[in-house]
Amino acid sequence: MRYWLRRVFTGLLWLALLAFLGYIVVRLYQSFRVDLSSTLRLVWDCAQVALSCVALVSGWVAGRRRHEKALLDPPTPTETRAARRTRAGRNVGLAFVARILWLVVMPVMPAVFAYAIGEFLVVLTVRESAAEVGARAWVEKHRLGS
Repeated sequence: MRYWLRRVFTGLLWLALLAFLGYIVVRLYQSFRVDLSSTLRLVWDCAQVALSCVALVSGWVAGRRRHEKALLDPPTPTETRAARRTRAGRNVGLAFVARILWLVVMPVMPAVFAYAIGEFLVVLTVRESAAEVGARAWVEKHRLGS
């Protein structure tokens, strides 16, 4: 029971964080579109809505495919720790590059954010992650003494 309460609480916390980041993205996007004429702004906004819907679905589909592929060969706890360490080392460089790309991507930021939401919702809505499946298999294998 405590496990599911923690998962629900974590999901709600992440959704609140995504809502806050979404607010920031929308405010920054609005500052970009102020300089457009009213006709161009309407066309641009309609294109952004359509592109964001496509990006959201595309992010969801890509995330589900990656999750299903990971479930076919779940990682062991050692592999999970190694992958997390590798990602943590890359995050510093990615954060620096993201600052520069932020300026380039600003006109289509709502669509990029929608794709990220689609990817992230997969993580929040799956019953168990590949790392959990792999850890459970590892524990069962070692509990039986195999």
